[in-house]
Amino acid sequence: MTEENDQAAEHDPVLEAVGFAAERFLTAERWPDVIQEVLERLGAATDVSRVYVYENHTREDGELVMDQIYEWCGPLIEGTIEGADTHDFPYSEGFTFLHDELKSGHPVFGLTRQFPESEQVYMLEEGIVSSADVPIFVGPRWWGFMGFAHCFDAHAWTQAEIDALLAAAGTLGATIYRKEIEEQLAGAEQQLFEAEAKYRALVEQIPAILYIDPPDVHGTTLYVSPQIEEILGVTQEEYLKNPNMWRMLTHADDLEQAEADYLSFLETGQPEASDYRMVRPDGKVVWIHDRATILSDDEGKPFLTQGVMFDITAQKEAEAEVAFMAYHDRLTGLPNRAMFEEHLTYALARARRSSSAVAVLYMDLDNFKVLNDTQGHSAGDELLRQIAVRLQDVMRKTDLVARQGGDEFLVLVADIEMSVDEGGDAGVYATAESVARRVLEALERLFPIDGEDFASSTSIGISVFPLDAQDASTLLMNADKAMYLSKKAGPGSYVVYAPDSDQS
Repeated sequence: MTEENDQAAEHDPVLEAVGFAAERFLTAERWPDVIQEVLERLGAATDVSRVYVYENHTREDGELVMDQIYEWCGPLIEGTIEGADTHDFPYSEGFTFLHDELKSGHPVFGLTRQFPESEQVYMLEEGIVSSADVPIFVGPRWWGFMGFAHCFDAHAWTQAEIDALLAAAGTLGATIYRKEIEEQLAGAEQQLFEAEAKYRALVEQIPAILYIDPPDVHGTTLYVSPQIEEILGVTQEEYLKNPNMWRMLTHADDLEQAEADYLSFLETGQPEASDYRMVRPDGKVVWIHDRATILSDDEGKPFLTQGVMFDITAQKEAEAEVAFMAYHDRLTGLPNRAMFEEHLTYALARARRSSSAVAVLYMDLDNFKVLNDTQGHSAGDELLRQIAVRLQDVMRKTDLVARQGGDEFLVLVADIEMSVDEGGDAGVYATAESVARRVLEALERLFPIDGEDFASSTSIGISVFPLDAQDASTLLMNADKAMYLSKKAGPGSYVVYAPDSDQS
């Protein structure tokens, strides 16, 4: 796992909190001893105002009621657990929608105004702006629910967050169920086996892979939940039969770090979280967030490792998309102005160290407005995409093409030698002008758009460091000025910036 992956894991508080909850619930002697700690961790990770747990009861008259039994509140938030409406409150008195959805296993989340009016009344009284409630099932029985409330802002819940909260509630339900069965068994071995089977059946409803290994590096996996087939494309039987299956599926670039993380986990005994990629047999890459803990026997010796593997591919892809769009133009896929300026800064720093030159070409299409006005914006967008492709085709690998915005493009030509053999200053300008000519020639061919051929040209302004500018902002400004002079000279031409052009 790379350093960037380590940082990504550190910035994934919700999954970390769910892993923390799984570790505490599945290893604690009594789950009520750790519930407050878990709620606090989940509350901080989701940045909510309150986290609460309600348990269902049936009154003597047969009415199903909800009873708030645990609660965590953030700073400046007044708790509700002491209120009369939070204990033995009938679902039938305004919460039938919540009852029906949760009983069916569906999470209920959104803004307060999106809930039925009968529920909004109580939510507004408690200052709730948005919330998420996830069901807790103990075996086949709907036991209650875990809730997360925002009192200050309208939070837009993502599917990844809801899946994580379902996993946390599922782990709590599995823990309660297992403890209930263990209390009933009173040492009966056959009943214990049946309880374990039921426990597994419940665990296998969680949207993640649960596994149990011996506490060593080379041991065969003892148990893996069937979700592995949906997430990683191999069956339980295939995974359990092949002790090398984990290594075979783990991405080659991540295997060394993932194994090092696991060895560190075995040596320290501390819960370990790790992000890495796995490759399904069909070639699809899946990002995994793996969190494990060691279970010890009565003498304190490790006898099992237990872990949870979350599929965080959607989250990783979203992060990559956000990172890409921060520095790229959405329409053409070219670098945007922000990335261009970063590369220009680096290029100028290199040029100062090596006494080389840097040129900037500022381009503006000559007749773009005509196409937009006559054929519509979709045609204009298609022209911009085709121009982006042609510009990239005629550039060196070291040159950078960017979209400034609208119908304007930028080209960075870096690391131009300033030697006598190359003609000195004239040679530098010649290099920049040769790029401009290649651009003009590339745009001479017609552009096929919506079954018609469209002609387009561009006006180009050129500015060079260190001959007529000493910094990035001046270089761009001079290239912009030269481009406007090129416009006056006529379509499809270029102008090299000269100091006296400021007087024009």
